Amino acid sequence: MTIVGLACLTTITSPAEAQDINQQISQCQNENESIGIVINACSALIHSGRFDSANLASIYVIRGDMYILTRNYVGAIADFDQAIRLNPQDTRAYFKRGNAYLRQEDHVRAIADYGHVIRLTPQDSRVYLRRGNAYLRQEDHARAIADFDHVIRLNPQSANAYFNRGVAHVQRLANRDAWNDFDVSLRLNPRDAETRYGRGMAALGLGRTEEGRSDMERAIAADAGVAQSFGLLRTTP
Repeated sequence: MTIVGLACLTTITSPAEAQDINQQISQCQNENESIGIVINACSALIHSGRFDSANLASIYVIRGDMYILTRNYVGAIADFDQAIRLNPQDTRAYFKRGNAYLRQEDHVRAIADYGHVIRLTPQDSRVYLRRGNAYLRQEDHARAIADFDHVIRLNPQSANAYFNRGVAHVQRLANRDAWNDFDVSLRLNPRDAETRYGRGMAALGLGRTEEGRSDMERAIAADAGVAQSFGLLRTTP
């Protein structure tokens, strides 16, 4: 995300002020800076009162991202609210606010924000995956699976979409569908222990005991904590 430089500012009173603001712009959008420096720089730019609506919205989005990283979801949502007020067509703010709501387990609001993004950018597979995750956390398996289906149509090589859909099938005790999805996901990502563990669970559910135990043992040998981590949904296609 890029903040336009001095062209977007109101009158600069001195070269020193211009230098300070350019430094703050650089720090605010520098992914390699510490979170605290980014937040402080973005805050200084926000309070400067010198940016047009589109650039100010971008600054709020960047700071909101940093707040998510510090688990300050209330602050993040407030910043995304401001970004949307300033630039209602900025789908980034809706998507990221949906992510913050999802972290808060506010699935209804997350789904609403993801739905808004989908209406504006219907080819973005990330948003269907996140919305599917939100539906799955509501135990709305049909809508979750429909969204994961859509991710796979847009991105047939998405191992994570097959994995998440497999988890949905496990939850609804559809072991054959789960096995098929984990099998495809594993062929796309052969070293993923969680996927192998899920395929083993599905095989056990189908009564294929030897096969299921073999997969689960291989998964545990690769990752001793896989039994505890299995079922954590993937967030990128």
